[in-house]
Amino acid sequence: MSLILDNYPLKSIKDIRNPWGQKLVAIGDQIFSLGDLEHKILRKMNEPRIHFAINCASYSCPKLVNQAFTSSNLEALLEQTAVDFINDKKRNVLGNDEASLSAIFKWFKKDFTQESSLVDYINKYARIKLDSNTRIKYLNYNWALNEAK
Repeated sequence: MSLILDNYPLKSIKDIRNPWGQKLVAIGDQIFSLGDLEHKILRKMNEPRIHFAINCASYSCPKLVNQAFTSSNLEALLEQTAVDFINDKKRNVLGNDEASLSAIFKWFKKDFTQESSLVDYINKYARIKLDSNTRIKYLNYNWALNEAK
């Protein structure tokens, strides 16, 4: 959020030069980039639901939760963010014959398919269950700033 605010006004996080590579976040005596946090720390936890909890301030991103993730609420919040994102009709369109999924499922497919197929993963959280023969398409990712106007 700080990166967006420091560069505002802008139309997209992609309008910022190297937004994922800038060293911005101090943890202990180290400074990390957003890319470091995502790929070297969060994804290394082997918890695919993390993709529904992180947000890049873009329209197609998962909704930002209005609550801090803590050790006591982590499991419940990750579960809720997965249910909310997968069933969000603006970000995933689920149907028996065809599903149009967020590009997040394409970019990070191996994160979601470590233990099962992508359809099986989606079905853990989906209100509309996919069939094993469901044709999967991926939606274009909208990088426009997700801001209230």
